[in-house]
Amino acid sequence: MTGRTLGELQQRRPVEGHVISSEAYLSTVRDRLIEDDCEVTDEAIGPLHAMVGYRSNIKGLSKMHLFTAVASVPEVNEATVRDFAHQVSDYAKTQKGRFRGAQSGVLALPVLVTSNADDAAKRVAASPFRLGVGGFAAMV
Repeated sequence: MTGRTLGELQQRRPVEGHVISSEAYLSTVRDRLIEDDCEVTDEAIGPLHAMVGYRSNIKGLSKMHLFTAVASVPEVNEATVRDFAHQVSDYAKTQKGRFRGAQSGVLALPVLVTSNADDAAKRVAASPFRLGVGGFAAMV
């Protein structure tokens, strides 16, 4: 994050055992995306309403388009995780993917916020997730 030390960021984290509401978490994520110079919008990603943060970075001679899509849901199972990852990837490719290649790329970070995730969803989120040729998702 821009202008923050690790100590300052750790102080903002909830105390172990303390659960914050989804709304409070989403508000914090929105603030952090804005602090990180992202354009933040509310979008429909599949059947879900998601907060989407977008920014582009130039590294060397390549331009990378980064999309972070965050949605709050009452519960998460393996199918929900897989579907949302695919939908966020499709959204990112639709927005900026036509320019990807040797000099440009698209990164999509799907984030589902819930207080109820089953074990299968946790296993999927803890491992690399293939999205087909040239694609994978890192899940949070």
